[in-house]
Amino acid sequence: FPQGRETTWMPGFCALFLWCPAGVHIRYRLRVGNHWMAPDVDDYPSKMGHGHSNFCYLDAQWDRGSDSVTVGVQILELSAREDFAECLRVINQGPERVLLKVAEPLAHRGLDRVEWRIRNMP
Repeated sequence: FPQGRETTWMPGFCALFLWCPAGVHIRYRLRVGNHWMAPDVDDYPSKMGHGHSNFCYLDAQWDRGSDSVTVGVQILELSAREDFAECLRVINQGPERVLLKVAEPLAHRGLDRVEWRIRNMP
């Protein structure tokens, strides 16, 4: 959210959230430009987003030379849990299955970091 969201109270700050499917447990760091947040640990009981409404002052992270902002996530630990029945629970400790399913176009095994470049900033 380059302009923040309804819960952003600091003027000029952006908001950044990581969305995951149900059953994911993840330790990660979010990035905008050169600003990295401290590692977060989140559980996703349902498909939802976790992150920060007041992430950083966006203008300071804008690369005017390329008219872009780099947005990224560093995945430090990832596991996924699926409940098939009351008596059967499968826990996958590897990131490959979750990342391939959620982000199939990436198709890189062992991926621990993803970055996006957003161009044409206002």
